[in-house]
Amino acid sequence: MYRFEKKATLVCAAASLITACCLPLSANVAFAQDSVEAQSIESKVDFSSVVSDDLQPDNSSVIKDGWQRDESSGVWYYGKNGKHQTGWLQSGGYWYWLDPANDGAMQTGYFNVTDDGGLTASFYANDGNAATPFGALYQNCWLRNSDGNWFYANAGGDLAAGWFYQDGTWYYLDPTTHVMQVGFVDLGSEKYYLDASGAMKTGWILVDGNWYWAYSSGALASSWQTIGGTRYYFDPQTLIMFKGRQKIDGCTYIFGDYGLANGWYKDGSDWYYCSNGIAATGWKLVNGAWYYLDPVSDGKMFVGYLDLGNAAYFLNPNGAMAVGWAFDGLNWYYAESSGALTSGWHSIGGSWYWFDDANDRKMVTGFMSIGINQYHFTDSGALSFGWYLSDGDWYYSDPVNASGIVKTGWLTLNGCYYYLNPIAGGKMSIGQFAVDGKYYFAKASGALACREWVDIQDSAEAESCKVFAGSDCVLTGALRAGKLFISNGDGELVQAQGFVTLGGCKFFADPTDGSLCSGWKNIDGSWYFFDEFDGYARSGWIYIGGSWFYLEPSTFVMRTGWIAVGGSWYYLNSSGYMQTGWVNLGGTWYWLDSSGAMATGWRIVDGSWQYFMSNGAWVSDYMDAKAQGYSSNTNWLILVDTSRCLTSIYTGSRGNWSLNRRYVCSTGKASTPTVLGEYQVYGKGYSFGHGYTCYYYTQFYGDYLFHSSPYYVNSNRVMDPTMGVPSSAGCVRLEIQNAKWIYDNIPYGTKVVTY
Repeated sequence: MYRFEKKATLVCAAASLITACCLPLSANVAFAQDSVEAQSIESKVDFSSVVSDDLQPDNSSVIKDGWQRDESSGVWYYGKNGKHQTGWLQSGGYWYWLDPANDGAMQTGYFNVTDDGGLTASFYANDGNAATPFGALYQNCWLRNSDGNWFYANAGGDLAAGWFYQDGTWYYLDPTTHVMQVGFVDLGSEKYYLDASGAMKTGWILVDGNWYWAYSSGALASSWQTIGGTRYYFDPQTLIMFKGRQKIDGCTYIFGDYGLANGWYKDGSDWYYCSNGIAATGWKLVNGAWYYLDPVSDGKMFVGYLDLGNAAYFLNPNGAMAVGWAFDGLNWYYAESSGALTSGWHSIGGSWYWFDDANDRKMVTGFMSIGINQYHFTDSGALSFGWYLSDGDWYYSDPVNASGIVKTGWLTLNGCYYYLNPIAGGKMSIGQFAVDGKYYFAKASGALACREWVDIQDSAEAESCKVFAGSDCVLTGALRAGKLFISNGDGELVQAQGFVTLGGCKFFADPTDGSLCSGWKNIDGSWYFFDEFDGYARSGWIYIGGSWFYLEPSTFVMRTGWIAVGGSWYYLNSSGYMQTGWVNLGGTWYWLDSSGAMATGWRIVDGSWQYFMSNGAWVSDYMDAKAQGYSSNTNWLILVDTSRCLTSIYTGSRGNWSLNRRYVCSTGKASTPTVLGEYQVYGKGYSFGHGYTCYYYTQFYGDYLFHSSPYYVNSNRVMDPTMGVPSSAGCVRLEIQNAKWIYDNIPYGTKVVTY
């Protein structure tokens, strides 16, 4: 017979897959700790079957006392007084169940015991755990069988069933199998969730990526719930917390990770803006930006081009309404401050743009017909002005009044002619071309050849020759081997002789051999200059050999002498050379500036101021020169030099005063000086004086007069004949005959200048 010798100790192995956690209990202790959670052995069994030495007959002669093992079956029994004991047995501090129905065979593992009252309790005895004796009843501990199922043995050894509370945690053990439950448990009216340790969960629970919420009772929430001030909805069937777009009672709600969505919410690739789970629709202002939440799509945030009928808008990739420039990856738009997209003409930053209303208000580039006109827009969308290159060809848009219209036909620009082919949309012509039956030639720059010879070859077989592009740029005539040919009127070219005119230009072909003249040529006593490269007679100013010459535009003849050109006079010597600097002609000096123009008026010459009459004649006298700067109400002018005591009288007009006469005079002495300034004659008289007599006075300012020297009263004897020095009381004294001349000839209103 085998007997357990292990002492009762506290063994705890709840975390082991093959262990149990038990408390050692004496029978008295077990009985004393009877509770609703763990009934005592007494409450589960008929104590008449409990092993007792006093109640059992002695049969030791057959069966040994104590534990013995049937070697054939491996079953343990407990013998006493020659009999196998049955019922409950306490041995070594542990309880064992000796099955009465099986001749007292010791039970292991899970088993049921039914008392006389028909009450059945389940128990679990050690079936191989070395931590307790084999067959010993588990008590007051968690245990796990070989199938991995957990049980709880109450203090009385019976297995717990239903809800079980331990150390602040609730567990649920199946009432039938006593197995501890994990995961979801449906108890009919309520559903619960028990984690892997069997503990009942409360609050938020995450299972397989889904959220649940349990009340403090552990019951899982269903339908609408307010948690932490936020509204949530849990599927009444699955109890899973709703996320995303959901229909509830016919209404659509949007749920985020934390209940009803508020603010922005992303559903897949779509954005919504929510308030308490309801998606906003229409225009919405968020953080200073406008968004359009499409009512047709249940409030989905709109991006891209949006046409609302009365206006169109562009919503950027982030949904914000564009203001100013907007780009969709291929096309540009422009939105006003209101967000409305511009259409038609619009000026931005000093440039004009066209936004095509027929093409979703997209900015136009390249050529575009608007109304009856053609326009071109750069790659940036700005309206083109002037020259621009498109697909390798040149075009020109009119910059006048910023019209930007693509020009077609003839164009004159900076003195050059261009032809913009209307048939080709205004493309600039290059090479030889015909317009209205006339031929022209455009150089590589597009500028038409004008007043020059052009190399032309009509065909590969034809001999190349030069054709003249005239003043009107039309090709005419021909130059072959240096000889000039012109049309005879019948479409044939004949050799020219003498003067001929081609395209508004004059040429001279040598009468003997028809060769084209160039350079200087004296023909019939007149000199001409024929262009050294193109052979036509030059006109106007030409610069040759370091000198300027002038050829009369109407006759092409070289000019000599005085010529007026462009409002200025020039002097060409007998050889035609334009003169500069000082020139004396017929005793009169002239000064011609570096451009050859004749000087008039005041000019600085060689560092000094000089005066030239309007006819260019140099005025050498300072007083005469000074007179030119004044005007007078009459054709007379009087100047008085008070320091030199000179009076000059001029006739003519401003800038053209000529000296008529000059008198020596006497002006005011230092104590009574003559007034200085500009005045005019307004009074005259025969004589005045007290104690003296002055004759023939002419009044120009207050008491200031021109008059004769003082005479003795009423006599012809001069009292003071002084002249040439300041000696008067302020008037201008003259010899009597000179005073009389002014008195007789100078009209009222004549200007008098004293200086």
